[in-house]
Formats: sequence, C-alpha cells, structure tokens
Amino acid sequence: MSSVRLPMRRAAIAWLFLAPALLIIAAFNLYPLAYAFVLSFQHYSISGTSWVGLENYRRVLADPIVHRAFANTLEYTAVVVTGGIAISLSLALLLHGRSSAWQTTFKALYYLPAQIGAVVSAVIWVYIFAPVDGLLNHILAALHLPQPLWLANSHTALPAIIATALIGGHGAAVILYLAALSGIPQSYYESARLDGVGAWTQFWRITFPLLRPTTVYVLIIGVIGSFQVFGSVYLMTQGGPQFSTDTVVYDIYDAFFKRGQVGSACAEAFLLGLIIVAVSLLQYRTLATDVEY
Repeated sequence: MSSVRLPMRRAAIAWLFLAPALLIIAAFNLYPLAYAFVLSFQHYSISGTSWVGLENYRRVLADPIVHRAFANTLEYTAVVVTGGIAISLSLALLLHGRSSAWQTTFKALYYLPAQIGAVVSAVIWVYIFAPVDGLLNHILAALHLPQPLWLANSHTALPAIIATALIGGHGAAVILYLAALSGIPQSYYESARLDGVGAWTQFWRITFPLLRPTTVYVLIIGVIGSFQVFGSVYLMTQGGPQFSTDTVVYDIYDAFFKRGQVGSACAEAFLLGLIIVAVSLLQYRTLATDVEY
C-alpha cells in the first residue's frame, strides 16, 4: 500500500509547487485569451456587449485598411526574413574558422543590438531618419544628394522601417549558424577538394543542405516575429503616412485602443493567429527534414 501512496504523494507535492505558476498562467494568459475569443463574436461598448456572431470577422475580412495592413506585413516579412537569413548566414560564414577569441568578440557585437530596448532603438532611428537634422540626411547633404523625408513619405517610410530590422538584430541567428557550421565534419570538404570541387559548389552542395534544419528554424521564428511587428511602427510612424506602414498588429492596436472596435480587433487578432499557425505548419511540413552527419 505504501508503494502506491508514495508516488501519489510525490505527485501531489509536485502539483502543489506548480500551482502558483499554473494559476498565474491561467489568470494572465489563458483567461484573457478565452475572453478575447468570446469578444470576437460580440459588439462591445461601455454599456455592455451584444452577440453579433461572425459579423466582426466579416467586417475585418472586407476592410480595405486591414487589406493594406496585411500587404504591408507581407512585404515587411518577405524582405526582413529573407534578407535576415542571407545576412546572418554570410556573417556566420565569415566568422567560421576564425579563432575562438574573434568569434566570441563578434558574436557579442552582433548580439548586443538585439538587447537594446525597442524604445531606445526606435529613438535612435528616428534621429537618424529625421528630415532636417537627421544623421542620414546630413551625410546625403555632404554628398550633394537629395534628402528625403524618410518617415513622412509614403514611398520611403516602410523601406526605412525594413532597413532598421535588416541592420540590427541578427545576433541569435549568427550564433545558431556558427554552431551548425561547427558541427559539419571537415572530411566532407576535404573529399570535395580532392575531387577538385570549388568553394561555391561546396557551399551549395555541402554547407547549405546540411544547414537546412537551422535555416528552417530561423525562417519559422523570423516569419512569426515579422508577422507580429509592432514596436518600430508604433514608435516611428504610427502606421502612417497614409497607412503606408500600417501592419496587422498595429491595426489591431489601433482598432482596440483608438477606434474602440474591440470585437473587430479581437477577431483580427485571432485571424492573424490562425495565419501564423498555418504558415508555420506549411513551412515545417514543406521544408523540414532530418539531416544526419
């Protein structure tokens, strides 16, 4: 009997220690998520709520502003994710084979920008892109080149925000690629060199295929993060000018806190969640593979 009670007692003690954390998760994650899901089917106002069924979802799907926000988000994601993978892999290849001291130094330098707060980073970039006394326009003026209104022009605002994402924040991906590169056996490259295979062919035939699991991981995480871009848009452009930098998450914020369309904002948030899950599963099923070496 005691042999049965002991595991049950241990399980009870484990659940007792887990209870505070589980209560916090339920109170601050699960309950708000469930409540938001219910609100997505309701019309919300200060006086109360009323059930409207799928009306919020129909309104979101037919809203041209949401269409523009989704198009901007897709453009941002496509450029930032593909460009980020290319930059991260290039930096990792440049560092691979260097001494451990060099690798440690540059890994820290690449990773530090990701640790700067979004507010601090946005303030720096707003100063750089400022039309009158901005650093970038000062440089362009010294070169006798035109000085655009970077964040106030609908043609340059989104590219400027994309540039801020491409320039910084690749430290984690560089570290992952360096770890993956160090795990590839050198005997593959030695055999290739003996067969007269050039460096470029070695990269495409050996390095890149064996880095596929890491690339898939970086791709999926990058797409998820890019679909949720908000901080830089909120702090630098507020979705303008003329909705040129409006993204899905910023539009959700705008609908919820500014326009008071709580039900539509919740519906848009859940639609975004479904899109992220669907795209992530599609990427994994299409690209994921087991690589052994």
